[in-house]
Amino acid sequence: EASRTPMRLARMAANQRTLVRDGIGVVLVPTAANERDDEWLRVANPLPAVSEAALRDVADAVRSRTSLPGSPAEDEAAVRALRSEDHFEARERAARWIFAYVADPANRQARAPLDAQLDVFEQATRGVERERRILMATGRRFGAFVQGGFHRVKENLPQNTLLILDGSNNVSFAAGVRMGLFWPSEGGGWPVWRDLHLRGAYGYARHTFNGPPAQQQEGSEPRMRTRAHRISGELVYRPRVLSRVRPHFRGGPAAFYITASAYDTEDRLRERVQGWELGWVLGAGMDAWSSRSRNLRLTVMFDYQVVSTQFCEAEAPFWEDATNFIELPPVDNRPQSQRCLNFSRSTLAYEVDLEGFQAGLALSYDF
Repeated sequence: EASRTPMRLARMAANQRTLVRDGIGVVLVPTAANERDDEWLRVANPLPAVSEAALRDVADAVRSRTSLPGSPAEDEAAVRALRSEDHFEARERAARWIFAYVADPANRQARAPLDAQLDVFEQATRGVERERRILMATGRRFGAFVQGGFHRVKENLPQNTLLILDGSNNVSFAAGVRMGLFWPSEGGGWPVWRDLHLRGAYGYARHTFNGPPAQQQEGSEPRMRTRAHRISGELVYRPRVLSRVRPHFRGGPAAFYITASAYDTEDRLRERVQGWELGWVLGAGMDAWSSRSRNLRLTVMFDYQVVSTQFCEAEAPFWEDATNFIELPPVDNRPQSQRCLNFSRSTLAYEVDLEGFQAGLALSYDF
C-alpha cells in the first residue's frame, strides 16, 4: 500500500509516544502540500530531536515488552519463527525489527525491507488471533479417558482394625466418559457454565497392608488385603486459559464396593468382608500435551478419595483371630455402631479406612 512507508510509520510512532507519554509536545501533522514522503525526507529527516527521542523510546519499549532473548538479525529470526508456526515469537520479533528500522533516519527512504517485515508481522498477527480463538473455543462436548498411576492409602488406626498396619502403596487405574454441560453456540455459552462437565468413571485399586517389620517375616502374607471398585460421578471445571495446557478441578460422590481380608500371624486367612460404601472423590489436573488434530490430550492427574467401611463383630466373627496385638485395646477406644445391635447385643465394630491419594496420567479422546 502507498501509505506503508518508513517515514510515515516513524511520524505516527513519534506522535503516538509524545501524546500518550507527555500529552503535550511536538506533533508532526502533514498538510495537503507535504503529504508525500519525499517532502518529509527533504525537510524533516531527521525529525525534530524530541520526536526522534520519542521514536527511540517506542523501539526500546517494543524490544523489552517480552522476555524473548535478543537476536542480531531479528528479521531472519521472525521468518524462522513464522515457518515453525510460533506466531507469537514471529510477531514480536517482526515488531522489534520494524521499529528499530524506522528509528534510524538513514533507513527511511528504503521501503522494500519494511514491506517484507510488515508482511511477516501481519501473517503472525493473524496466526496469534487464530490460535486465541482455538484456545478460547468451547471445545468438543463429549470425551472418553483411561487413567493409571500411583495410589497411596494411609495407615489405619490400630484400634479400628485390631491390626497394627503400615500404609500401602500400589497402582490403580480408571476409565470413563465426559460430557460438557454447555451446548455449542456462536458466543460460546455462559461464563463458568460453558466450562463445566460431568464425568462418570469406574476405578479399581487393590492394596496390601503389612505389619511392622519386627512382627513380620520376609515372604509372609500381609496382615490385611483390600480391593476397591469405585464408580464416581464428578463435576469438572475446565477454565478457559490462553494456553495449550489447560487445568481442571473436579469432585463428586462415589460408590465403592470394598473387600477386606484379614490374615493371622501364621499367614492364614481368618476373615473376609465385603460391601458397598459411599464416599467422595476430589481431584485436579493439568494438560501436559494435546493434539487438536487428533483430539487427544495427556493430563497429569491428582486424586484424593475419602471412604471407609464399617462392619460389626457379628458380621466378621473370626476377624479378631487375625489380630497382631499383644493386648487388645480398651473397649472404649473401639468403633461403635448402633446398627450392630441388629446382629448381636454388642455395638462394637471394625472400620477399614481407605482414604488416600492418587497421582498419575490420563489419556483422553474428545469427540
